[in-house]
Amino acid sequence: MAAKLKPIPLLAMSSMPTAYYDVRDKAMHSLGVGATHVMRSVVRGIFLPVILSRAYTLVEKINLWRGKWSTSSTAMWNEILATDLTFKVPAIDLPVFFMSGRYDFTVSYDLAKAYLTQLRAPAKAFSSFEHSAHRPLFEEPERFEQIILDEVFAGPIVLSGMIVTVYRSRKP
Repeated sequence: MAAKLKPIPLLAMSSMPTAYYDVRDKAMHSLGVGATHVMRSVVRGIFLPVILSRAYTLVEKINLWRGKWSTSSTAMWNEILATDLTFKVPAIDLPVFFMSGRYDFTVSYDLAKAYLTQLRAPAKAFSSFEHSAHRPLFEEPERFEQIILDEVFAGPIVLSGMIVTVYRSRKP
């Protein structure tokens, strides 16, 4: 797989060719560094968990897949790939929470951590998921939920320059 990827000069391109995606996706899934750390099937590893998730409405699930299937063919996707957030977004006036799987090569764990370190924000936190790749929500759901409830919802939220602390109970 590495030999197939090597001749594709990604840094010199303004978009990623289909040939690259075909090899990349197979490699990432088989190595456990793509969507999930342990995945043998895209249908069982990604599609069904999203469809069965109670976190999304039916319309959101449909739109999620419509967006996923169309992103690689859009000019916006190519712009996203070419954007360096360290220069484009050096500061945000809202709390920022990154939740990153140690095995995530879809969004580089190390680059995400480095970006958050230099990002200026009123509050920020980086949560590592040691048994996940790109989707810790599905791979470590209990820990993901605990971080949302204990750190995100219970922490300070900035609204129009005022810091407001929001406390939510564990049960809705």
